[in-house]
Amino acid sequence: MSLLSGKLLRLLGLGLLASASAIEGSHQSAPTAQTLNGTYEGLHLPDWDQDAFLGMPFAQPPVGPLRWRWPQSLNASFEGVRGATAYGHSCMQYGSNFSLSEDCLTINVYNLSGIVKVSQDMGRPIVAVSMNYRLGMWGFLQSPQILAEGSSNAGLLDQRLSLRWVQENIGAFGGDPARVTVWGESAGAQSIAYQMFAYGGRDDGLFRSAILESGGPTGAQAEPLSWYGGAFENLTRAVGCFGNGNSASASAKDQLACLRSVDQASLFAAHPSVVWNPLLDGDFLPAYPSQLMREGKFLRVPLLTGANTDETFSLPGVQDTEEELFDAFLGWRSYALTPPTIRRLLALYPDDDDPSSCQAPPPPRAITNCSTPRPGVGRQWRRGAAIGSDLVMIAQRRRMAELLTAAKQKVYSYRFDQRPWDGPEWDGVKHFQNVAFSFQNISGRLGPSAYDG
Repeated sequence: MSLLSGKLLRLLGLGLLASASAIEGSHQSAPTAQTLNGTYEGLHLPDWDQDAFLGMPFAQPPVGPLRWRWPQSLNASFEGVRGATAYGHSCMQYGSNFSLSEDCLTINVYNLSGIVKVSQDMGRPIVAVSMNYRLGMWGFLQSPQILAEGSSNAGLLDQRLSLRWVQENIGAFGGDPARVTVWGESAGAQSIAYQMFAYGGRDDGLFRSAILESGGPTGAQAEPLSWYGGAFENLTRAVGCFGNGNSASASAKDQLACLRSVDQASLFAAHPSVVWNPLLDGDFLPAYPSQLMREGKFLRVPLLTGANTDETFSLPGVQDTEEELFDAFLGWRSYALTPPTIRRLLALYPDDDDPSSCQAPPPPRAITNCSTPRPGVGRQWRRGAAIGSDLVMIAQRRRMAELLTAAKQKVYSYRFDQRPWDGPEWDGVKHFQNVAFSFQNISGRLGPSAYDG
């Protein structure tokens, strides 16, 4: 998992739930809200009895000289009324057919209609907010030059600036800035965990509680700066920023300035193969989360955290023997697992002498017939998936629950165990299958209804 392409980053990568102090009823005209920078006109959704304000910028466009820099606050107000009736651009990413642009730092209020409707029906309405942040190399390009100018981890700072926007403006939408809960799944949960360890756990009053679904602080490997050296050089070469016509390497300052001058399409076409993840920058991330845990440097807030029964983070390729499984773990997810660590994991997750008995370590727990192994994955697949799922997801849930409980915070931990009605046994209850349920969007997820024609 990386912060490159977490699941539903636009909608769920980082969500905010602010308790509502005042929610207006149905409107005869379009709703308006006056923020610090100006007044926006949104939409009324009569089927939901909700208002929506979409695509509002919370930062200056991160383009040109602001590309890769930490986000800059809006520095101008506007007269009149601006429309907020359509989503802004999605942030640049691969494998997406959304409307992509680097000018993507926008925020939406009231767009999680299903879960907001539940709160309305309960008589405890909430204001829901979602935001965009820069992904991949646009949010996490790592190089000595980026680090030296203080621009590492820009994507995480996008998130933090959006939280400041909420503190300053959510009251205009009926929300309470003192009662903000951050909510994320997968890369969104990892992001929230990083925010809880930011600046050594400094409390800037941005949120009072957190919900982490299938994710935690150590799911995305924080590589050393040197790890990105080759990828950064390849990027400069691909877009013509490595050197001059004599092939002499350009200065570091000139390379970065050149990269900022490259047009969006050319930069996108370069498509580096490396996964760009957060970096220990000595500022926002002063140390590894595991180190900060031991030092007690984390934000103490109530926590709801959980994971899916299986998650099913298996290793690529086919592993029929323990030796093949050992070799696969050496380079898996850039975790840099050492041979002694892998040997210890294999001892803790022993191989079963009789795989057909279904006593081999899960996941998936849904399997009822183990006499025929899953085709194309090898006899060690379940063992590898058990280790992998615990490392990436299950252990994150447990460790964060233990940490906040010891800090005398209220902690609620869950295990999501609903397999889709048409999901194969071998998939189990894997990663991301909880999301439709989290959004109260479960139409068709439980199978055909007896009342269907």
